[in-house]
Amino acid sequence: MVTSSDQSGQPEPIDSRRLFLGIGWTLLIFVLCLFLPAGTWTWTRGWLFILVMVVASILTTIYLRGVNPEVTAARINHHKDKTLGSDLAGDLPADRDGEPMGTPWDGSIPSRDRPASSARSS
Repeated sequence: MVTSSDQSGQPEPIDSRRLFLGIGWTLLIFVLCLFLPAGTWTWTRGWLFILVMVVASILTTIYLRGVNPEVTAARINHHKDKTLGSDLAGDLPADRDGEPMGTPWDGSIPSRDRPASSARSS
């Protein structure tokens, strides 16, 4: 996807509000999933685990921002398909036959003698 920011050589700006909301929700879910089953908030190894995960995430983000800023901007910012108005995040990649991956399985099993597309049609 070519945007005006790609043409000027400047990286796409990051939506700070979306970034901090995402970090906050992730930390909240992480803390709740670790400490509610543990039954205590004073679990030192749990807090250490969260600290290690946060530091690793920050270092990875800083590294990716330095190497390829478009990656972090694309992961944080919300993008809409300009032609249809649908979310790009919902699009499915295509498999070798050009069919969208993630489509319901029709129950057929491709054999070695027949390509996958002919196995589906029979």
